[in-house]
Amino acid sequence: MQTHQSYPSSTDQAIKDIPTSAFRFHHLGIAVRDMEKARATYKEIFGHQLLAGPIDEPSLQATLCTFGTGQPGDMLVELIAPLGKDSHVHNWLKQDKGTYHVCYEVDDIEQCIADLKAKHWIHESGPTESATFGGRRIAWLYSPARQLIELVEGE
Repeated sequence: MQTHQSYPSSTDQAIKDIPTSAFRFHHLGIAVRDMEKARATYKEIFGHQLLAGPIDEPSLQATLCTFGTGQPGDMLVELIAPLGKDSHVHNWLKQDKGTYHVCYEVDDIEQCIADLKAKHWIHESGPTESATFGGRRIAWLYSPARQLIELVEGE
């Protein structure tokens, strides 16, 4: 019988001492080539409803729609379709990838960015106002394991 061994990683060290209560899961971002087909799938197959969008987000050069059940506490899915070939999302899809990012809501976006940078996270951009979130600010960072994380300022 094979057992799995846990290996310490740079990510383990990178998040040590940051209070986990500072981060609340907000949504999973999924890159899609065809927004209409993806919207139909989430509505017809999964029974989700369109909660927001479509909204063109200039900072991503993409169109976004948020889907979910509408029930408090349920997971949200953000579908992201590129607006053109210059979009980061277009380049992501060229690599046959779908899951794009995980988003966490935070109370103090500047402090979270500072804490993560001190733990060797790469600050990609932000905070900037987001049309998708009604003007709330967002920021993008890469974890030491090269995972794209979005932070959205709490309401």
